[in-house]
Amino acid sequence: LLFYRLPSVNGEWAFADAARHFETHNQDFLDRYFSVQANSLGIPLCAYLIHQIFPAIDIGLLPRLLAISGFIFFGAALVRLNDRTGKCVHPVLLAALVFLNPLVWTFGGRGTADFFPAAMALYSLSLFWDKHPTRLKLTTAILIFGIAVTLKYHVVTLLPLLWLEAITRPDRGFKTAFQQMSLVTIAVLVIPALYVYAVKQEFGFWLTPPPFQNGHSLTFRFSFAVSNFISYAGYLALLLLPLSLLPLWKRIRTPAELAKILAAAVVLFLAGYFLIESNAEMNFGPLDAYLNAHFVGGIFCVSASLFFLVMKDGLSVLRDDNEVHRILVCIMLGIVIFIGVLSFTRPAQRYLLFVLP
Repeated sequence: LLFYRLPSVNGEWAFADAARHFETHNQDFLDRYFSVQANSLGIPLCAYLIHQIFPAIDIGLLPRLLAISGFIFFGAALVRLNDRTGKCVHPVLLAALVFLNPLVWTFGGRGTADFFPAAMALYSLSLFWDKHPTRLKLTTAILIFGIAVTLKYHVVTLLPLLWLEAITRPDRGFKTAFQQMSLVTIAVLVIPALYVYAVKQEFGFWLTPPPFQNGHSLTFRFSFAVSNFISYAGYLALLLLPLSLLPLWKRIRTPAELAKILAAAVVLFLAGYFLIESNAEMNFGPLDAYLNAHFVGGIFCVSASLFFLVMKDGLSVLRDDNEVHRILVCIMLGIVIFIGVLSFTRPAQRYLLFVLP
C-alpha cells in the first residue's frame, strides 16, 4: 500500500476512467477506454461496485487497490500449490521469490487487468487441485475462475491445467473425470458468456473493440508462433534468475564440461540472433535502448534452453514421489500449453504472471 501512488503503466489511467463512466455516465470516459484497451470492462466495473459500498475511497484509486489486494490471493495460491508439491520450498522464501520478482513488482500494484485476474485464477486453481475438494470449495473455485476469465480473457488458457490434474488422478477414472471437468468448464464459462453477450447487446462487438480485433487475433504462421514460444520460455527463465542457472551449475564439474556448455550457448545465441524475432511487448524496458532485436533473439534462445533444463531437472529430482511427480508434470505441461496457445497471438511478457508462480 505504501507504493500505491507509483507512476502508472500500460494505459492504467484508462481503467480508472472507465470506472468513472459507470459513476457519471460520461460517454467520453468509455470511448477513451475502448480506444486504448482491448480488455473487458471487468476491472472498472468491480471498482465502481466497490465505490458504491465505500464511497469515501476515490474511484480512480480502486483499480490499483484491487490489484494490491491480489497479493492475498497470490500468496494463498503459492502456499497451497507448494503444499501439493511436497513443500519443496519454504513458504516465506517462495513468497519472497515471487513477490519481489520484477514482473510482479511492476504490475502487482498497478490497476490494470493483469495482476488481479492472475492472482484470482491461481487461487482458484489451487482450490481445484485440493486433494479432497469439498462441494463448497469446488463452487468457490468455479465462481472465482469465472470472474477471473471475465476480468481477463487470457485466464481461459489455464483450463488445461485443471483438466490435466483431474484426468490424471489415480483415484478417478478417465470417463468420470472427463464428465466432471466438462460440467466444470461449462459452469466456469457461464459468467464470461453472460458478460460477452451483454457487451454485444450494449456496444455491438464480440470480446474486444473492433480496432483491436485484428491485432489480437490468432496468427497461424509457423515462424511467428515459434519465435513467440521461444521468447515466452526464455523470458520465464530470465525471470527465474538465478534459480534457472542451477541446472547448469550442477553440470559444470570439469573445464571440459564448462567449454561444452559455453560452446552450446554460443551456437544457441547465434541461432536466436539470426532466426528469432522479438514481437510486440516481449521487451526489457529501459534496456531496449541498448539492445537490438537480433541480440534479444539470441538472449531468448539461450534462456529458453534453461527453461527446459529446469523442467527436466525438476522432474528427475522428484521422480520417487508419485503424487508430487504427477502434479509437477501437470504444471509443466500446463505451462507449455499456456505459452504455446499464446504464441499464436500478440505476445506480452505480462501474461507470464499467470504461470510465473
